[in-house]
Order: sequence, then C-alpha cells, then structure tokens
Amino acid sequence: MLALAVAATPVIAGAHFLGGPVVAEKDDDCGEHGQHGGDHQHDDGNCCGDNDDHDGDNEQGKDDDCPPAGGTGRFIVQSEILNGLGPGALYPFVDTTPSNITRAHIAITDSSEGCVAGQSAPNNIHVLVGVAGGTLADVMNATTNTGIGNAAQCVFHVTIVPGQNGVPAQVTDIVVKNASESPLTGENTITVSAEVA
Repeated sequence: MLALAVAATPVIAGAHFLGGPVVAEKDDDCGEHGQHGGDHQHDDGNCCGDNDDHDGDNEQGKDDDCPPAGGTGRFIVQSEILNGLGPGALYPFVDTTPSNITRAHIAITDSSEGCVAGQSAPNNIHVLVGVAGGTLADVMNATTNTGIGNAAQCVFHVTIVPGQNGVPAQVTDIVVKNASESPLTGENTITVSAEVA
C-alpha cells in the first residue's frame, strides 16, 4: 500500500484539476507529453501544441479544447434547462471573451400568447447578445416564433450575425434574462450553436 501511494505522487503532481478525473501524464506520440482529462485517440499523431492541457473527449486527431489554428474558428454548442432561474435574473449563458462570435443560432422554449409562426415573442425570456458592459440587444421577437409546440411550451429560433438585423457589430456574450415575476420552469430551455473566430 505504501509503495502504491509513493508511486502515485508524480501522477498527481503532473495532473490538472479542470473538471476531469486525475490522469497520468501520457506520451501521445506527438513529440511532447500532453495532459488530457478525457478519452482520446490520435489518428494522425497531431497535437495542438506542446504540453497541451485538455479535459474533453476527442478522436482521430481532433483536440476539441485546443485554441483554433491561425485563420480558423471553432464551433461550440451549449444547451441548458433554465429551471429555477429567478425573476429578473440574468444568466451569462455563452461568453467567448476575448474571441468573437461570428454567427450563432439560438433556440429557446417558452410560453407564448400564441404558438403560431410569427405571431408572438416569448412571454418570459429575453435573449440578449453583444458585449458585456457594452451594447446588448434582445433578439427574441414575434419573427422568431416557429409555431412548433403549444402556448405552454413554444419553440423560438433565431440566427444572429454581428452587425445585421439590429445585432451589435461585436458579439462575445449571449445572456438569458428571466423577464417574468416567477422562476423559470423545466419547460424553459435554451440551445446555442455558435461559430467563434
């Protein structure tokens, strides 16, 4: 038992604690040691850099937590059930600072006065896009109503591009605001997919 504890000491010292399990430093056949907290397979032996720290899963040479290579961007997807978000509360759902969002698609579910395509905006949720501490614009309105669902849980969709259709010229933040007088419920959800420069 004592020998096992002593042998484990370098492993803990070489590991990181960014959300994944503690994993020994491992040679990835990339010329340097990479520290990874998830499962991975290298198909082509490429790493995104020397001594890279990752805690996501990747396969076939894709390092999903690596910064983009010069001239390329990343694609992110994030979903959340908004149950319990308090009245008037703001939730900074996506924050890519200092990188810019170049395009994003936002889908939410909320109650509506009428779940008919183009008829009404979400009753309880505002989705603000822009830069925290700067200009933020609400992008959910009647035009985002898809008519899918019912008055209790209607689906709203919008695609945003910075500088177009009232969206600020720079976007790094997507913020959810509970505009109602009650906490949001399990019927309130948001999914964002975004291209990040």
